[in-house]
Amino acid sequence: MVSIGTLTFNEDGHPFLVTTDQDCKSPLMELVDGATILSTVNVDHQFAELLAELSKSQAEEIGDGATGVVVLAGALLEEAEQLLDLSFHQIRITESYEQTYRIAILHLDKKSDSVLVDIKNNEPNSDCKNHAGLQSG
Repeated sequence: MVSIGTLTFNEDGHPFLVTTDQDCKSPLMELVDGATILSTVNVDHQFAELLAELSKSQAEEIGDGATGVVVLAGALLEEAEQLLDLSFHQIRITESYEQTYRIAILHLDKKSDSVLVDIKNNEPNSDCKNHAGLQSG
């Protein structure tokens, strides 16, 4: 069975894969995430393969955000390309990205709250409920 697929997006930006099998006259539409799409695409370029692996890892570890990882990496690459065109050295660009990462983590640490999690219990503890403004009962 041979399938032909077309990737399209709905009005909310969610990807749909429209496939048509040779045996089937009507197209099949299914909502898919970035990790699913990247796992089905045959990539030859080393960096594209790295992005696909990054997306897969994000999906396995977190369960969401695979598309965001690829979009962010793509945006960083676009910016790096512009800097390379301006004759910035790739090591300077990499060091700048690493410094930006460290600053972002410090900022997030200042803004974030710690939440106690009991991995054996799915229910949030009373501190979490009160902190989130949730009423118990």
